[in-house]
Amino acid sequence: MLQANHLTVGYERPLFSEFSLCLAPGECVGLYGPSGTGKTTLGRVLSGLHKPTAGSVLVNAKPLPKKGFRPVQYLYQNPLQAMNPRWRIERILTEVAPLDHDLMQMIGIEQEWLKRFPHELSGGQLQRVSILRALAGRPEYLIADEITASLDPISQAKLWQALQRIAKQQQIGVLVISHDQALLSKVCSRVLNGFEGNSFDHGASPDEPVPTELTQACASA
Repeated sequence: MLQANHLTVGYERPLFSEFSLCLAPGECVGLYGPSGTGKTTLGRVLSGLHKPTAGSVLVNAKPLPKKGFRPVQYLYQNPLQAMNPRWRIERILTEVAPLDHDLMQMIGIEQEWLKRFPHELSGGQLQRVSILRALAGRPEYLIADEITASLDPISQAKLWQALQRIAKQQQIGVLVISHDQALLSKVCSRVLNGFEGNSFDHGASPDEPVPTELTQACASA
């Protein structure tokens, strides 16, 4: 279980305060809210990349490790932020563990990409590389921060379908951060609505999917 207990970031005017969350293995939960409300910072806190002012993050009742591979992996909206631009894709992917060719196939990574540099791949291709790299160390949880926001609806649908299959097979909990309600209603079992620091609706399940290009693409992909 991933637990966030009374998290606060900031002092006199906190970005958010007293935020708590529980995410179970294999569960996919959405976090919805407008830009500038601290969703990205929260994601970084949950993955151990940003220290909270107060509160704690626990995985299986233990604090996040300060060294070594993190059990909670953060996926950036811009995957280049997590890659060395001077490394070829194969080196990026094998930094943590040997290549898993079965996962490569599930995510849709082609063999010919391995000899390329990051700037030679498209945004969707780089996001696939980023996901495979995060999965290499067998994490227990993923924080997916607007990871398909810049992709077209068909690419979004295919990427999320692959990630959902892998998360279900490996019992990886996923927190999906997005301002796209249609996406969240399609891929998540429940959504935390209206994130504004500690103000949101915990809702047990997402609303009916909004008929947008994305939901139509998910149905046909």
